[in-house]
Amino acid sequence: MANCFPKILIIYRTKNILKTIRAVIIGGIGLLSLSACDALRESSTDSGIGGKGVAARKIQTEIGRGSPSDWNSSTCVVVENRTQWKWMPEPKAGSEDDNADPHIFHIDKPNEWTSKGKLGDILITLLPLSRCEIDDKSTIAYTTKDWLCVDDYIRVNDNDCLIKSIKEL
Repeated sequence: MANCFPKILIIYRTKNILKTIRAVIIGGIGLLSLSACDALRESSTDSGIGGKGVAARKIQTEIGRGSPSDWNSSTCVVVENRTQWKWMPEPKAGSEDDNADPHIFHIDKPNEWTSKGKLGDILITLLPLSRCEIDDKSTIAYTTKDWLCVDDYIRVNDNDCLIKSIKEL
């Protein structure tokens, strides 16, 4: 009878170890699934729209979730139905050129670029980070649901980039 006690203790410890290993594996699979679905991503640094975006003058078909910011007339602009973007310098000559600021772009409703002298209705300036530079090969994604505000994010070349200023022209 004295020899049975150590065997029972070993079996009991083995079962506990197996339960612990199973719990760790299931938990790891759960976290991996959540991260694969992008469910753990902080929404405060999210552009509000998935995908890589569209090239200049192409129509963005996705609407997105909208701005996480509350409406403020001094820092927000309505972007609903403004599904095209164009890269050009801040309103000067009104033409695109190689000297355009790589952190400024315009958005407008499709085919309405003449409404403000060939400029878009809305001018967006991004925080000047190298990963957020715009050129003629860039793709941009932004939410077109309701409004965008200063400190919201848009996506440039699959990088989330902070809006430094936004104004209606």
